[in-house]
Amino acid sequence: MPHPELGPDTVGSLAWLRRTEGRVSLSERLTLMGNALRPSFMHDLVASRWGAAHANAPRQLAPLLARLPDTPAVAQALQAMAATGNDAVLQHSWRTHWWADAFAVAEGHEVDRELLLVASLTHDLGIADAPGHAASGCACFTGHSAQVAMGIARDAAWPAARVQALGEAITLHMNGRVPLDQGREAHLLLRATACDVIGAQLTRLPASLRQAVMRRHPRGDFDAQFSAFLAQQRRQHPHSRAAVMAQLGVPWLVRFNPF
Repeated sequence: MPHPELGPDTVGSLAWLRRTEGRVSLSERLTLMGNALRPSFMHDLVASRWGAAHANAPRQLAPLLARLPDTPAVAQALQAMAATGNDAVLQHSWRTHWWADAFAVAEGHEVDRELLLVASLTHDLGIADAPGHAASGCACFTGHSAQVAMGIARDAAWPAARVQALGEAITLHMNGRVPLDQGREAHLLLRATACDVIGAQLTRLPASLRQAVMRRHPRGDFDAQFSAFLAQQRRQHPHSRAAVMAQLGVPWLVRFNPF
């Protein structure tokens, strides 16, 4: 599937970040709020506790482990995350990957598994590496995350379009909604992060898989860290998408997630 080209008017795109430095306008803020309050998102929250598992979802972690890419780019992404010293964010990144890959299998999406894994591992690097985020000059932490991830991909000699798609997946994941036509990996990354942060669509995945992932990658203090980060972003970068999420009550949803 060709990777879509996203312009500077697409909120959360790389081109948008370059144009705005991650600062949302009033109209963009209203769009983001609409994404978070849409009926399908409310349904996803209900499905965090009472939904039925997808019939085609993997029941165990072993089949997903068997298809885990083992490449130089993945190794570099792991090294970059480990260098931050933030284990809670690293474990969140791994859980995000397993949820994303499980949704892909359940729904029959053909995806670039290496791209999805590198995006999952690095999407919150800008949270774990606060000095790097501050030095980037971008109000949105995803700008730093994407910059590091794209550097890793270039070092691994990925084609330019694939590098771009990796960056887009990372920067779009704070939008509240990413349609499939903005990239399958980007779509799955957003859904997986929402699943891990607030439990959206969690019960679409079998309990046996959820338990296996949680044993392998415990939550630690991730919930408290993420809520504190959103509050900090609301103070320091009040026009960022993270600030919008804080204003919409995401920390409250984190507090009462089903994990």
